[in-house]
Amino acid sequence: MSWEALARRVRELAVGLAAAGVRPGHRVALLVPPSAELTAAVYAVWRAGGVVVLADKGLGLSGMGRALRSANVDHVIGSGAGLAAAVLMRLPGTRFAAGPVSDLVLRAVGATARLADLARRGQSSSGPAPQLPPEPGQEDDCTVIFTSGAAGPAKGVVYRHRQVEAQLELLRSTYRLTERDRFVAAFAPFALLGPALGISTGSPGHRRHEARVADRHGPRRRRCRRRSDRGLRLAGGAAHSGLAASPDEAAREIESPLTPTDAALQVGDGEFHEFFLSCTQNGLAPGSQGWWDDNCMLEPWGFDLADIAVPILLQYGGQDVFVPTGHGEWPAQHIPGVEARLLDDDGHARW
Repeated sequence: MSWEALARRVRELAVGLAAAGVRPGHRVALLVPPSAELTAAVYAVWRAGGVVVLADKGLGLSGMGRALRSANVDHVIGSGAGLAAAVLMRLPGTRFAAGPVSDLVLRAVGATARLADLARRGQSSSGPAPQLPPEPGQEDDCTVIFTSGAAGPAKGVVYRHRQVEAQLELLRSTYRLTERDRFVAAFAPFALLGPALGISTGSPGHRRHEARVADRHGPRRRRCRRRSDRGLRLAGGAAHSGLAASPDEAAREIESPLTPTDAALQVGDGEFHEFFLSCTQNGLAPGSQGWWDDNCMLEPWGFDLADIAVPILLQYGGQDVFVPTGHGEWPAQHIPGVEARLLDDDGHARW
């Protein structure tokens, strides 16, 4: 889907949703599988002034129902299966069907319209400028998400637009995202971040949004970017376990974001190249948990860093696209007596 098509779909859906009763501040539960339709629906709800409510299906039917009912949702957008679950969960509000849903199913789940119908309503709205509410303000509610439920019933957390934009800016600055980047989400919900970051996006279950046409009338946080060879990949749990089926495939996966310093070592020719790729493949075979270590810079290590008595040499390359800058700066500031070499011109590896 191009940026032009995405922007058009979002605006048409937003007009249709507003005409169907979605008002600023209304909470809209999304029960739609990962897809371009989910992405468009989320941004359309925001453009109509609504608040997106998301709950992980890992909570189970009863846990999801408890969570979503506690959010006091005003509307539900779901696939056929999602709306059937909404009936079982006794969710209140108007229901809209996403994807191909028959008239029989539409009546059975109590849905008033399909998203396709709402989009057509947005297309056919009279006048040159279909009426939409003003864009949400910084202090307006943006989304409601729920904790995992691991320590009791899942608890809802309300994010305002200001807070969501701050997280996007943190992600952009931490990973140094530019107009040349692409975004691949192995954990599907992360794919919703891509359009807000203004970069081409892909995830399991839906096609990449390619930035082909600049259209500044789309979602308020979207900026059109050009497709390129750089990239960012976000994954949860064991999402990486199927990657790198062979060294050559692994090389193609990791080559694009590398700086010249790292590319010469990690995807070049020779024994180290083969050794590095084999280690990558074997290391990710059981999952990515051992590599997903960003929290080590944010959480206690289990001991007092002042107790470290052995010499520590810390080296970090400023051109490293795999490791956030904080992985070099934070230990340099907190480990006593550390010899820190933070080298602006180095990459991920130095030999």
